Amino acid sequence: MARHPRPVEKFDQPVTPAETGARSDRPSVPGFWSWRKVRAYVSLTHPVPIAIVMIATAAFAAIFAEGLPPFRLAATLLLAMLGGQLAIGALNELVDVELDAASKPWKPIPSGAVSRFGARMIAACGLGMAALFGASLGVAALLLLFVGTGLGLAYDLWLKRTPWSWLPYVLALPLLPIWVRTVVIGFDARLLLLYPLGLGAGAAIHLAQALPDCESDRAAGLRNPVSRLGERRSL
Repeated sequence: MARHPRPVEKFDQPVTPAETGARSDRPSVPGFWSWRKVRAYVSLTHPVPIAIVMIATAAFAAIFAEGLPPFRLAATLLLAMLGGQLAIGALNELVDVELDAASKPWKPIPSGAVSRFGARMIAACGLGMAALFGASLGVAALLLLFVGTGLGLAYDLWLKRTPWSWLPYVLALPLLPIWVRTVVIGFDARLLLLYPLGLGAGAAIHLAQALPDCESDRAAGLRNPVSRLGERRSL
C-alpha cells in the first residue's frame, strides 16, 4: 500500500531571516538564564578579587576567634563583605563601559551580555546586602564596613583614573583585619599600627591589578600610576 506524503506543517518549513529576527526579539526565559549570561554576570563582579577578599576575611575571623567562629556570625560577616564587593565590582564595570567598548569589547557590558540596568541592579543589591547584614554586626562594625566599601566606590567613581588611584588600596587593606577583629571580639586601636605596613602592600596590590590595563589606560589618556610608570617600572 502506497504511503501518501505527509502534509507539510508550518513548523517543517524553513525559517526565513525575517522570521528569525522577529523571534530573536521576543523575550525568552531559557535564553535569559543561559550559561553565557550567568558567566557574564559572574565576570561583571570581578570574581577572583572577591574570592581573595572572602578567603582573607574568613582567615582573619578564624585567627581572631582562635578557631572556627560561630556559624551565624561567620555567615553574616561573609555576606556583609560579599555585598560590598559585589557593588564595587559592578560599579567598576559601569564606570569603565565607554573605555572598555573601545579596548575590551568582549567584556560583559560592551558585549551586550549584561545590560547597564542589570549591572546597576547588582550594585544596588550588593549595597543592600552590605547594609542589611552589616547592621546586625553592631554600629562600629557597620561604620567600618561603610568606610571600606566607600573607599572601593570612590576608587571606581573618582580616583581610578587619577594619580591618587593607589590611595583606596592603602587605606582599605589594613581596614579588613580591623573590621573583622571588631566583629569577632571588638575594636582594638592598636591595630591601627597596621597602616604603616599596609602602605607598601596596598600600593603593590594596586600596581599588580592595574598592570594588565597599562596600554589601554595610556591610550585613553588616564593618569594613574601604572600608566605613568609603564609596565617595566611597575614591575
